[in-house]
Amino acid sequence: MNDFVKHFQNLSNTPHFSSFTNDDDSVNSDSIVYVEQLDCHFTYYEVIKTIRNMNKHKSAIIDCNVIDFFIDANEFITPYLVSMFNYIFEKGIYPESWCN
Repeated sequence: MNDFVKHFQNLSNTPHFSSFTNDDDSVNSDSIVYVEQLDCHFTYYEVIKTIRNMNKHKSAIIDCNVIDFFIDANEFITPYLVSMFNYIFEKGIYPESWCN
């Protein structure tokens, strides 16, 4: 077995991974994985950093978003994006177009 396979095999055997199989369909508190970093609000600095890491002249073909707009308007648009992302995170209501 090569080192790559061993690495991922060892990851799955670490204690912070849980099994989600449950025969009686009830939620067992022992099987819930809680990752604090994934259960917190988006911050201004996270969104700024993400936009800064985008490449100009690259665009998603499906939704026709122009990445250049986000890059060029980063300081202006980031507070609105943070507010929108946190609203979506809190309410759990996503735009239908994001669910396709």
